[in-house]
Amino acid sequence: MFPEADLSSCSNHVLSIHLRQYFVNTDDTVTQKIVVRKNSARGTHFRRAGPRQRVYFQPDEVNAAIVTCGGLCPGLNTVIRELVCGLYDMYGVTSVVGIEGGYKGFYSRNTVTLTPKSVNDIHKRGGTILGTSRGGHDTAKIVDSLQDRGINQVYIIGGDGTQQGASVIYEEVRRRGLKCAVVGVPKTIDNDIAVIDKSFGFDTAVEEAQRAINAAHVEAESAENGIGVVKLMGRNSGFIAMYATLASRDVVCCYHSFYKFITLINITVMSSRRLTTLLCLLSQDCCLIPESPFYLEGKGGLLEFV
Repeated sequence: MFPEADLSSCSNHVLSIHLRQYFVNTDDTVTQKIVVRKNSARGTHFRRAGPRQRVYFQPDEVNAAIVTCGGLCPGLNTVIRELVCGLYDMYGVTSVVGIEGGYKGFYSRNTVTLTPKSVNDIHKRGGTILGTSRGGHDTAKIVDSLQDRGINQVYIIGGDGTQQGASVIYEEVRRRGLKCAVVGVPKTIDNDIAVIDKSFGFDTAVEEAQRAINAAHVEAESAENGIGVVKLMGRNSGFIAMYATLASRDVVCCYHSFYKFITLINITVMSSRRLTTLLCLLSQDCCLIPESPFYLEGKGGLLEFV
């Protein structure tokens, strides 16, 4: 996260490995919008991630740290494992530590040494071996800790808030003139980052959604004019609901608006009796979330509207 002109570079250690190699050109970018008009402006581009032929750290000078923050997501341990094995086996790094307990672990002195042997089978476990927490971000204390420990590469795995915190850490590192790379690894089970191929955990979420859909379909199919409702997470994107709908083929409708959903139920049940089973998927923000009671019967319940 430093301007390349400000840093001296060296040959990538991977070049010494006699395997088929592929490197990303430093000028490669990813466009924010895939479809544009012929004569439209160039638009926003993002620098493409991937291995370069030139790097900015010698393997023996790297002291790397990995931290996981925020909520859990399938694949966290896999990301930790691949980072550690990649640093050791591909780049020749020999010093990698894990920060336990999220951001607060930086100044709580909670660390664990990570090696390919210690992370060998962690991808088979759920959660994160480093632990996680929300909050605890104190920029000055975190950067002080990076300086004291001699850490010059920090990999921060987390969602929106975590990445905002990583950006603040980077700005403070740059202000102090430290040679420290701050790397943000996006964690979102919702797959709602348009410029990356796919966020880790998304496929698992869609697969698990199939179990709920199958169960709801059996319940709805077993009752006269049965209505099955499956609510899935998704923030403002609804990709889990959409992909689960396409995968199951048992879903009649997939809605991102609770009120449109109520209207649909009303029209279907009151105006058309041709459907004996109705299975609906709701994305996270389209229905009453846990902070507001969601129930079927009684005053204000779903059945009152149908």
